[in-house]
Amino acid sequence: MTHDFDLVPDEYRQQVQFYNYIRIFCFGYLILLCVLLAGWTLLSFLQNTQNQAIDTLQNAKQIWITRQKQLTELEHEKYKLEKWLDIFDSLHGRPSAKQVIGMLDRALNENIWFSELKFQRTMKKTRSNESGRPSSPIKFESAQSSDPFGITIDIPITDTNATKERLQVGTHLTIHGEALDHSYLASFLRDLLEQPEVAQGRIEKTNSRRHQGYAVVGYEIALSLHNMVEKKP
Repeated sequence: MTHDFDLVPDEYRQQVQFYNYIRIFCFGYLILLCVLLAGWTLLSFLQNTQNQAIDTLQNAKQIWITRQKQLTELEHEKYKLEKWLDIFDSLHGRPSAKQVIGMLDRALNENIWFSELKFQRTMKKTRSNESGRPSSPIKFESAQSSDPFGITIDIPITDTNATKERLQVGTHLTIHGEALDHSYLASFLRDLLEQPEVAQGRIEKTNSRRHQGYAVVGYEIALSLHNMVEKKP
């Protein structure tokens, strides 16, 4: 009968087992540390990415605010330039040569003719007693048929105590020519006054002369023309 003898002491066996537990614990601790380090790295990366995205959005917002401010300033400048452009248009806003020739062609007949046409721009400055709040930059008023001036412009004022000035701009046409007699001349003037381009008109002077052996009436007619610039809405 044989017996198995355990030659390894119990204390040594326990000591080996204890060392194994320590190695397992250290290995697990190392794995946990690696996981925590990887998680911290990932969180740092995500946070940096988020901060960069926030910075990008803030920069874009600041750019948008700046451009909105610039757009507002440009719109204000555009408004002022358009108003000044209206002034320049009004100063050039007489009927075209084609319109004037068409107007004369509708009024002329074989018994009257013209030899000279003369355009003249007129300006008349007036004052009003309005005071208080500063006026708007520029204001236009259409001329009525009884007004010899084509358009009225309010001159801007910045001083609340200043007297308001108004600049009236008009277009005049002077016609020199000849007619067979005074009745044809009067008929010609009536036909001119019926034309839409004409606001007022009168005969300035007449004289008798001879043309190719015939007695004719020389005349000078002064017309006030409507301003032909269309008002912008």
